[in-house]
Formats: sequence, structure tokens, C-alpha cells
Amino acid sequence: MVEENGRKFVLIVSDWKNVEKIKVDGALICNQEKEKCDYFFFYYPSGKTKNDRHAYFVELKGKNIGKAMSQIISTIQCFMQEGLLKNISLQKAFIVSSRFPQKDRTTEKLQEDLRKKYKCPLVIKNNMIEYRP
Repeated sequence: MVEENGRKFVLIVSDWKNVEKIKVDGALICNQEKEKCDYFFFYYPSGKTKNDRHAYFVELKGKNIGKAMSQIISTIQCFMQEGLLKNISLQKAFIVSSRFPQKDRTTEKLQEDLRKKYKCPLVIKNNMIEYRP
């Protein structure tokens, strides 16, 4: 689970030994000029084998969904360049916002780009997301 300013993401798994939680913004990527998401999770559904792992990108955001999407895309690109997304069987992105405005064409296009270009579906919800792989 991660939480900031009343926004919460909960990953529901039976064994936390199969999860790696990484704070990205200000920890893994300290470069203040580079956009990045808040957290990243590796989940190993079959135990910690390198052959089957899931990648989850999490951004806890106020209301600027476009900025949150941009941060997730930038993080994915950075991780791809560093080879951190090898042997990923599933990846997914989550934005937990304080207020999610009505969908507009820009948001829909970014979601579509994430899904097509990076094979990374995006879930956006207000205040809390509980996700069970």
C-alpha cells in the first residue's frame, strides 16, 4: 500500500514476499528535471522467478491527470532504456486522483497510446484504488 495526501493505492496479494515496492520520485530517480511517477511495484505471481513478473506504475495525483499520464509515460521510457522491463508478462498503470474530470479526447488518446505503444492499460480513479492481480 502507498498513500499520499489522502490518495491511496492498495495492491492486494496473498504473499508480500513476492512484491518489490519502489519509491521512484525522489528515490530511484532523483533528477528533479525528469518527470516520473511516484511508485513502482514488481509482482512475482509465481514466486520470485525472473520469467513471470508484473510491473505496476502508480501516480498519486491531485487533479492534473494529463501531468500524471506524462509522468507515467516518462517513467516507462526511462525503465525501458535501463532494461528494467525485461521479462515482464504484464504491466499496468494506475492514477489515483483527488478529482477525476470527465474524459476528454486528450486523456483518451494518452490512455490509448499507453495501451498500444507500451502494452500498459491505465486505471484512473478518485481517492483509492484496490487492485488484486
